[in-house]
Amino acid sequence: MPGRLEGKVCVVTGAASGIGAETADRFMREGARVVGVDLAENAAGDLSLQADVTHEGQVIDVYTHAREAFGRIDVLFNNVGINPDDDSSVLYT
Repeated sequence: MPGRLEGKVCVVTGAASGIGAETADRFMREGARVVGVDLAENAAGDLSLQADVTHEGQVIDVYTHAREAFGRIDVLFNNVGINPDDDSSVLYT
C-alpha cells in the first residue's frame, strides 16, 4: 500500500547505513518526509543531520532543525544502537 506515510514527517536515527538507511528509504517511498540522523555524514533522508544522540544538546538541535524544516514531527524511529566502551553488560563472558 504505497503512500501510507503520505504527508508525515519522520525522524530516523542511525540513518547512514543498515536498518536505519533502509527504513529512511522505505519511509520516503511511502510518501514521508524523512530527517535522517547519524554520527556519519550523508544520512539517508530529505534532510540529513549529523548528530550524536548521546548528547542532549545535539538531540535538541535535531528536533529544532526538523521542526524548522518541516513544521512538525509525526514519527520517531529510534534505530541507533549505543554501546558505551565501558559497558560490557551485553557481552558474553
